[in-house]
Amino acid sequence: GIILGPSAFDEKHRNFGTDLKPELLFSSQATSSAEISSIKWPLLLLYPGSQQSDVIQETYESNIVSELVSLVFPDSGSPVFWDKDKFEYRMSNLECYIELNSVEPFKSVDEYLDWKVNKIKRTKSLPCDRRMWANVDKNCSIMKILKCPGHVVPGGVITLHLYPKESVPHRKFLEKFGQNISKLKS
Repeated sequence: GIILGPSAFDEKHRNFGTDLKPELLFSSQATSSAEISSIKWPLLLLYPGSQQSDVIQETYESNIVSELVSLVFPDSGSPVFWDKDKFEYRMSNLECYIELNSVEPFKSVDEYLDWKVNKIKRTKSLPCDRRMWANVDKNCSIMKILKCPGHVVPGGVITLHLYPKESVPHRKFLEKFGQNISKLKS
């Protein structure tokens, strides 16, 4: 199943993404709230090498990662303003990662509500040396990411970390976490 946890952001950034949350969608034939047809998920794209980010507010479980990344970084066309010199950020030149067990998952609906409604602090990240990652095949669906073993959706926002393949930041990331990276195939 899909596992939710509190936001991965610290108290200083607590309000980031408070307007971002999954939205339940019901089919027109639904007769009860139990008949959810889909969930609309926000997707946070982080580019650690350039200290930039983007948000795609509406993604669906059937969306494919390459389609979503291409919306922001098509292979043809103009580069984003902060990548004009190198033009490294193109869909075909990017590696995608998700962090596994980035936060402790909620154990119950009540615990989730305490965090969401009452703003009970629960951000508890793993020590850096125990962090695990999955290299996401860009042909994966959002549902495949959501159901990846060990993946906790922090704050209800799917987060992808993107690195240009041959960049210095990507090499440093691999040096630091290479032993802790699994592969999520489509």
